[in-house]
Amino acid sequence: MYRSSWVALVAAMGALAPSYAFAQAAPPRLELQVGGGENASVSGGVFVPFMLPDGQVLFADGWLDYQDGGAVYGSIGGGYRQQVGDWVLGVNGALEFATSPYGFNYQQISAGLEALSTQFEFRLNGHAPIGTTSNEVDALSKAKISNGAFVINQGYEVALYGLEAEAGIRLPVFPEDSPNALKLYAGAYVQGSERTETVAGVSLRTELTLSLDQMLPGATLGLGGGMRYDSNNELSGSVHVRFSAPIGGAPTAVQAASPLYQRVERNRSIATTAGSFGSDVAAFADSGSGKVIQVSAADGKAKDLNAMIAAAGDGAIILASGRIVVDETLVLASNQMLVGGGGVVNLTTADGKKVGYLNTGAATSLDATPQSSPAAFAAPLKVDGIRLADGTTVSTVSIVGAENGIVAQDVNNVTIDNVSISGVTGNGIVLNRVSGATITNSEIKDTYICQDNTKCEFSIFNPSYVPNAAINAVGVQNLSISNLDISDVTYGIFIAPEIDDSGWPTVVTSSAENISISNVNITNSRREALMTVGAHDVEIDQLHVNNSGLDRDMDLVVFQTSHNISFTNSSLVGGVNGLMFAYYSGIPGQNPSNISVANVTISDTSRAGIFINPSNNVTFKDVTISNAGSYGVFFYGDNWGFMGGPVRDITFDNVVVESARDGAAYISGPLKNIQGDLQVGAGIKHCDANTGSWTGTDLTQGVGFEFSIGGVPVNATNLPTNCVS
Repeated sequence: MYRSSWVALVAAMGALAPSYAFAQAAPPRLELQVGGGENASVSGGVFVPFMLPDGQVLFADGWLDYQDGGAVYGSIGGGYRQQVGDWVLGVNGALEFATSPYGFNYQQISAGLEALSTQFEFRLNGHAPIGTTSNEVDALSKAKISNGAFVINQGYEVALYGLEAEAGIRLPVFPEDSPNALKLYAGAYVQGSERTETVAGVSLRTELTLSLDQMLPGATLGLGGGMRYDSNNELSGSVHVRFSAPIGGAPTAVQAASPLYQRVERNRSIATTAGSFGSDVAAFADSGSGKVIQVSAADGKAKDLNAMIAAAGDGAIILASGRIVVDETLVLASNQMLVGGGGVVNLTTADGKKVGYLNTGAATSLDATPQSSPAAFAAPLKVDGIRLADGTTVSTVSIVGAENGIVAQDVNNVTIDNVSISGVTGNGIVLNRVSGATITNSEIKDTYICQDNTKCEFSIFNPSYVPNAAINAVGVQNLSISNLDISDVTYGIFIAPEIDDSGWPTVVTSSAENISISNVNITNSRREALMTVGAHDVEIDQLHVNNSGLDRDMDLVVFQTSHNISFTNSSLVGGVNGLMFAYYSGIPGQNPSNISVANVTISDTSRAGIFINPSNNVTFKDVTISNAGSYGVFFYGDNWGFMGGPVRDITFDNVVVESARDGAAYISGPLKNIQGDLQVGAGIKHCDANTGSWTGTDLTQGVGFEFSIGGVPVNATNLPTNCVS
């Protein structure tokens, strides 16, 4: 970095050294300094004087400074001093360079005037950047609202010109002829650039110099500190320790005391400032380029806000603030974005610059509670919190009360981000015939808990319906759910197609497909935590369900007549059955099929860990079942044919039943093509089988299929013997 400047510094000092050998001057001095405060640094420099006739001195100096944060500063300079009576008058200059905290390279020229005596010091220094004086820093760009639209002001790092004046006095602490000294300096300065305003400031510093002659002749130790305050109301401070020693011999007493040979005092760094100093450029939100409006409780209730939102038009960005009373459903138009206080709107300029706009308004809640308590379900307001349209986004709001928190029906491409929904009497989020929906970084909690089975239990005769779900998604394609917490709800996530059952066979009118669920935690779901009905192409990763704190609940995860499912890296705790595969002929589709379950733990169920109704092509890999209330795995094949037929093409790969009350497995009905070993913990019964004549319990294996439980083979011949209940 700045290798050429280093080479120049070394070459210059090497060239000057022979000249010094023929001059009557004080020896060169080497300085090392450690600084602390706002900009901690480690630096070093050299000062080389050359004596001329009649009390004149030429000198060269160089300096290198490493500052905390990665900035590097260097200086190569020189000057001339003349003894005039009791005063030394001088001029100096330097070429300085820097690598800034943002990694940009800058250069400047500096020039100074000096008037020095043994008691007083006066100096004036100026700095002027040369070459490239500013660089774009996108991270410093700022977004704002101008005339009802977003604009971005480009961020820059800028090198500053400067002018500094300083006066110093030696305080009468030590005798005048002592090599020790305490000096006090006061100064003023201005800094600025073409992009920034000029800033004026004042400075105050002091330095104590102590002689180290007894240890190293001519050496000194300096202890100093100072403060600066400028017109931007910024106050900064610094301290330093400086060691200085002669090179090639000690100076005479006269030389040590003479201002002709003292170090040059100037700010050798290149001052920079960083911020948004560009021109305002139009910026567009992800949802569009519409008008920006701000709404709050001061604008009235939801009824009043709806008029403002409608007037803003498609693509508008609504920045909300504070608690807003929802006396009617808040209705968004196409491509509108509602962002509450603390939320960020991602913006992009026409040339691709990106920056976020922070809504600095108060935390935003849409409150539809009839009383002060969110749990006041007895007399709910029969309104939904928000209704979405095509392309709309809701971000950084809480919805309290209401019937349904958020409703989207017959729309496409909606986003729900960083939303909290609680106290609703119906569903947290309703998606009906929606293509393209993202739900992320949100929570749904403390909703109405339905205990009445006749009203709230899922029915195969109405397979597209459950009430009171955290997420109720019917006829939805391309749904992504991630980073979601659900707690204390009736149902967790319900996914189903929309089905026309007016004739036979029933017909899917809007499918449920291309579903992604990741990093979702569900706690205390009174009924199913996750239920897919007639869904396909579903990916589930990091789903963690824990119903261990409930006295009454249902199965945790149910795949009802669903296929093409990946279920990985998850845990299921509690529930009646942990993982249920179910089939009903009245739901269009096929048996649960083409399902992969991998790296899943299931524990503390009241019945089976895994319950497999007629299903096919299911693989279990790295699955552990512990503390099952009945059996680890329950096989239930259909002997009559109209309920899905046998359980078939099931593979077990490193599946362990660590503990189960009644046994590792229960087999009822026909099984076909079961592969692998179901491992069994110590002291656990291997299996039971229902061998009643009406069950048709049997195991039919194709070529190459081998099944064992606890290492003991199970086949058509020994099934009745090894697994008889």
